[in-house]
Order: sequence, then structure tokens, then C-alpha cells
Amino acid sequence: MAAAFAVRKQKPIYQGSRCCVPGCKNRQGTDTVKRSYYKFPQGEANRHLRRLWEASVRRADWVPSNYDRICSDHFVGGKRTHTKGSAGYIPSVFPWQKVCQSRTSKTAIQAGTVTPVPWRRHDTWSPSPEHDQETPGPSNRQIAFAQQRERKKQEEARENSRHVWKEHGHDYVETSKEKPSIYDEELPRLYKKIQELEKENSQLKQRVFSLDTVKECDKDFQRYTNLPNFAVFSAVSDYLKKICKGHLKYWRGQETDCTPTKRSGRERSLSFEEEFFLVLVKLKSGDFNQQIAGRFGISTSQVSKIFTTWLNFLHRELRLLFEMKTSWDKPETIPECFRRYDRLVSVIDCTELQVEMAGTLQARKETYSNYKNRDTIKFMVGMSPNLTVNFVSKAYGGRASDKHITLTSAAFINQLPPKSVIIADKGFNVSKELQSRGVQLIVPDYKGRGRSQFSAQEAASSECISSARIHIERIIQRIRTFIFLALLLRFLNKT
Repeated sequence: MAAAFAVRKQKPIYQGSRCCVPGCKNRQGTDTVKRSYYKFPQGEANRHLRRLWEASVRRADWVPSNYDRICSDHFVGGKRTHTKGSAGYIPSVFPWQKVCQSRTSKTAIQAGTVTPVPWRRHDTWSPSPEHDQETPGPSNRQIAFAQQRERKKQEEARENSRHVWKEHGHDYVETSKEKPSIYDEELPRLYKKIQELEKENSQLKQRVFSLDTVKECDKDFQRYTNLPNFAVFSAVSDYLKKICKGHLKYWRGQETDCTPTKRSGRERSLSFEEEFFLVLVKLKSGDFNQQIAGRFGISTSQVSKIFTTWLNFLHRELRLLFEMKTSWDKPETIPECFRRYDRLVSVIDCTELQVEMAGTLQARKETYSNYKNRDTIKFMVGMSPNLTVNFVSKAYGGRASDKHITLTSAAFINQLPPKSVIIADKGFNVSKELQSRGVQLIVPDYKGRGRSQFSAQEAASSECISSARIHIERIIQRIRTFIFLALLLRFLNKT
């Protein structure tokens, strides 16, 4: 029984690229002579050269693909060149061009001494095979004449590389001969002008007041914002930015709402960090809105809107950071002067800010301070052992005593845990009231009138208390550096 064998179809052998010129049958892999096949120029920079190649091929309504090639037979010299204006820069040898016969004198033809040599346009000189077999080689005159014709044809090829004719109803780009362009003279001058403008722009940026010009110097940054450096500013800004997701609704007569909305609205003139920087600068300097607007390049109404919005936002979010930290939470972070008081919660003191003289007698009685001998307002400040502010009371008239402010500050008294310790000045005569809540009050000793000096133990105790209380004085001094507070108090007293 004859076995049946399945005949497997062989895959067609890839024969390589084929020349896309009409009438040219050259194909890669079947050539008997060595030829090169060139792709059409690619890229935006070679777009003009690609159009010249397409126009030279003379195929109507045709766009070459990435697989189309042109063989080297269509380039002068049999090779493509990349020099602009050279003979082989653009394909110019095609089958549709006329084949010319070299001209010789009639006398030479009648005498039978010269055989006409076939000559093809743009081809190099080569005698026919029949001529090689039947007659001797060309004379020196014929060679010189052929070389002259070759030079002439090369010049025509260069000319063709610069011009594309309009044929078949298609308008192709026509390039002119290379001429000196006015841009060759203008470009160096424009480059120099750009460098000068960039240098002038950098100098003007250094003179303009902005966050970028101030953040590099810690001393300048503290002078304008009362924050030690830009790193602290960035930490607070990032904390606030996460809360409101980088978008605040501007205050429009109602309570500020910082919840983000889907509508982004018009792009704002200042970034989130720049608005925060503007608020700190106004709080520290107390400048008018017109001055702040001129510094930041925005309108006066915009400054007022930003400032009011941020004040409400900061009051709502930063007050949550005022925590009653105790010295026994992390003893390694507590200064040495506080470590001797095991259950220390807060160091308190009162401060006064001057206001203008009140217009009514009742207001004058409430604001006049016998200690300062002028009209003031008074409030209490509390500091944790880790040197952070943990409480700020409401403002009272300068006539109010330290005891009255402490006992009426229910938000402070109610936060004190039992068996805790508070350090205060002599004016805080609230030891009995605090003792009833299980809180110990530590104040410096009284010398009294019956003795001339403290005992050694009292002097040492008072020195320790003073070394701890000096820090609350420094905190209060930093609060008083905000000039905006003094201006605000004068305005409120007038109204």
C-alpha cells in the first residue's frame, strides 16, 4: 500500500525591496550587479527633501510608505550623497529621459574614423559592447568631449535638485538658489538680545519682593514672617494644604468654607504658599492693604479677601494644635530647667498691649492699667514644658487682675489634670482655687517687710522658678512683635 505523503507548501522567499520608480524593474536579491536601495527621507527636518524626492519619481496621487525604496541607478554617480546641492542629493536619472547621441563631425563620419558612441543623459561615459569588439577605443578628442558633456550634465543635475517643475496639475514647492538670508544677520543679534533680557529679568526678580527672593535668607524670612526659616514655613503650609486640598473658598460675608469643590474656577494670581506668605507678612509688618497689593502685584480688594479668608482658616485649624503637653510625656525633649517639676503642665503669665484712649468714661475705666499707667488690653498666655503655646485667653481691659483672668478662663482650668503643676508669677494669687481642683501652683517666694533678704533655700528656689519663667517671657515677646496687633487694637478702641 502506497504511503500518502502530505505536500507542504513552501513559504515564498523574501526577495527584498523593489525600486518604486515607474518602469524600473530592479529588485533587491535578484540583481546581478551590486546596487543600493534608499528609503525616502524621514522626519520633520527632512520634509522638504522628501517632497523633492516624491516630485522626482513622477507618480500621481501617490504617497510613499516606509517600505518604498529608490535604487542607486537613479542617482548621478550610482550613489546617494548627503551634501546639499551635490549631483547625487536628489534622484535625477530616470527611464523617461531622452537618450542622446554624441555629436561628431560629418567629415569624421564620412571618413569612417569615428563610430558614434551612444550617450545617455546623466550617465557616465561608457562605450557600447559592439564598439569594444569591432573598433579600437575612443580617441582623446572623444574622451575630452565626453568629459565635457559629463560636467555639463552634472551641472544640470544640481540645478534639478534645486527646482521642481509643476506637472500633472500638481503644485510642488520651488526652491530658489541659495542666497544670503537676512536671518543670518538677524539671528546673532536676536540671540544677544535674549541673553540681555534674561539677565535683566533675573536682576529684576531679585529686586521684587516675593517668596522666592526671601526664602533663601533665614534672617530675612524671620524678619518678614516671624518664622525661623523656610523649612518651618513649608511644614506648616503642607499641613494646611492637606486639610483643604490646596483650595480655599474666599470669604464673601459668610463663614469661610475650605472644603474643595469640583469647579476649579478662574486661575488665581497667587499660589497657596504665596497667599500664606502674604498673610504672615501682613500680620508681622502691619502694612496697609495698598502696600501689600503693590508688593505682590494684585488688587487691594484681593488682599482684603485673602487676608480675611486665611484668618478664619488659621483660627479654625491651628487652634487644634494647642495641646496640654506634660513634662512626663517625653522627658528627653524637655529643657533642663523644667525637669525638676515632675508633673508640670503649663507656665502662665499675662501681658498687656497699649490701645488709644477710649472715648467713653466707662470704657476708659475698664482699659486703664495702674501698672502701665495707660490704656491697655490684657490677656493670659500659657506655655507647655516643650516650649510651645498651649493656651491664649480672651482679651480683657487693662484694669483686670491676673487672678480674675485666670479664674474666668474656664477653657484653661477645665483642661488641668489632677496632681498637675503650674508655674506663675507672684500676681497669680489663685493657689487656693487651684488646690481645690488638685492642682499645685508654684510661684516665687515673698520676702515681705519683716526681713531684709531671702534665705538661701528661698533664693535657690526663686532662681529655679525664674529660669523656667524666662521662656514664657520670650514667647510673649515674639507675640508682641506682630505689629498688626497694635494697629488692630487702636482701630477697635476707636470704634
